[in-house]
Amino acid sequence: MNKSKPHETDIEKLMREELERRKIEFFQFYPHRLGFVMDFGFLEKKICVECDGEKWHLNKRKDNFRDFMLRRSGWKTLRFSGIEIKNDIDSCVNKIDLVLR
Repeated sequence: MNKSKPHETDIEKLMREELERRKIEFFQFYPHRLGFVMDFGFLEKKICVECDGEKWHLNKRKDNFRDFMLRRSGWKTLRFSGIEIKNDIDSCVNKIDLVLR
């Protein structure tokens, strides 16, 4: 498990802390060979988790293209909005845990 990185956002920090609390193994800021950096990568299951802050995810076309390219290389992307993460981090991590099982 990676610890906090200097450019970690508030919502990424919330996600990281809850994943660590539940002892779910992950890689934070995992670089994919396609040139994308995943907020959280779960390598065994090829799951990418993205924490979509309102400031950085205004361009849905770019996110959709990225998800498409990852899907073509065998990855599944789970996206959570900043509001979802701030309001109910438990539910977000429950969804991740369900997909990982």
